[in-house]
Amino acid sequence: MGDIGAGGRVSEDRTSAAKKGRDLFDRLPESSVSYALIAFASIAVISSFAMAYPGVMTEDSFNQYKEAVSGQYKDWFPPIMARLWSIFLVFTPVGSAFFVLHMACYWGGLYLIADRLRDMGHRGMAFATLAIGIVPSQWVTSLFIWKDVGMAVTALAAFAILFRARSKGRSMPKWQGVIVATLLAYSVMVRANGPFAAIPVIFYAFHAPIARRPILTATLGLVAIVFAVGIATPINRHVFAAKDAGGRFALLIYDMVGTAHFARDTAVFDKMGGASLAAVDRCYTPQLGDGIAHSKCQDEVGTRSPGAVGVAKFVLRHPLAYAQHRLLHWCRGGVGTIITRSIISPIRCGLARNICCCSGTGF
Repeated sequence: MGDIGAGGRVSEDRTSAAKKGRDLFDRLPESSVSYALIAFASIAVISSFAMAYPGVMTEDSFNQYKEAVSGQYKDWFPPIMARLWSIFLVFTPVGSAFFVLHMACYWGGLYLIADRLRDMGHRGMAFATLAIGIVPSQWVTSLFIWKDVGMAVTALAAFAILFRARSKGRSMPKWQGVIVATLLAYSVMVRANGPFAAIPVIFYAFHAPIARRPILTATLGLVAIVFAVGIATPINRHVFAAKDAGGRFALLIYDMVGTAHFARDTAVFDKMGGASLAAVDRCYTPQLGDGIAHSKCQDEVGTRSPGAVGVAKFVLRHPLAYAQHRLLHWCRGGVGTIITRSIISPIRCGLARNICCCSGTGF
C-alpha cells in the first residue's frame, strides 16, 4: 500500500507540474507568444532553405523542366506547371522559384492558421499546427519540386486565407479573393486528383447552409469533382496546347500490368491486341509506373486501357494479386521509399547547393 501511495503522489506531482506549466504558458504576454510563433516559422523556413535550396528534383521534375525549356508540352503531366515554369525561368534558374513558391505557401499557410488560432486563445493548438509542418514525412516532401507538392501547398495556403476571414465572421477583401481563386485554380489543374483536394476548400469558401446538409454537400462535391476532372483535358489541349501522351491511362496500365504479373493472367489485354505473359513480366516493376509507357514496353503492352470499368473488373477477379502489386509498389518503389531515402539526401544535396535527383534508387 505504501508503494501505491508513493506512486500516487508521484502521479499527482507530475499532474501538478504539468498544470503549472500550462498556467505559466497561458500567462505569457500575447506579444511573446506571437513572437515565438514567428520565430518557430522563421527557423523552419531558414532550415528548409539551408537543407534543400533550390529544391530537390526527381525524374518527374526534370521531365517537366525539359518541357518548360523546349516550350513543347504533353499531357502526361498537367502542363500548367511546365508552363508556369517557363515563365519563372525568365527570372530565376532551374527550380528555385518553385521552391520559394512552395515554401511560401507551405509555411505561410501553416503560420496564418497558427497565428489565427493564437488570436482565438488556442495557444497550444497554434504551436501544434506549426509542429505539423516539421513532421519528417511532411517537411521532407515539401522540399521536392513536384506537382503533388504544388497541389497540396496551394490548397493549404488558400484554406489558411479563408480560415482567417471565416473565423472572424467577415468577408475577404477582393484582392485576397483573387489570391485564393488563383491558388485553388492551380491546385485543381496541377494534378489529376487536384479537384479532390481543392473542391472541399471551395465548399468551405462558400459555406452557406449546405454545410449543414451532408448528403447535399457530398452530392454537389461529387458533381463538382467530375466536372473539374472532365474539363481538365480540354483545357490542357486547347489552352496549353499539350499533346496527347496517353498520360490519363498511365495508372490503369500500371495496375493492369502489375495485377497480370502476379495473377499470371493476361486476359485484360485481349481486347487491345493481346500481350504475352513474358512481355508483362519484362515490363513490370515496383517502381513508379510511368516507365511502362515511356519505354519499349508501350509496344508490348500498349498505351491504352480498356477503361476504368474494364480494369476494375480485372482487379476484382484477382484482388490478392492487385494487393500484392500495390504493397510491393509501396514498399519498394513508391512514395514510402522515396520519402524514407530522401530524409538524408536533400540535406546532403542542399548543403552542396546542387540540383538533386533523389529517385528512390539509392544515394
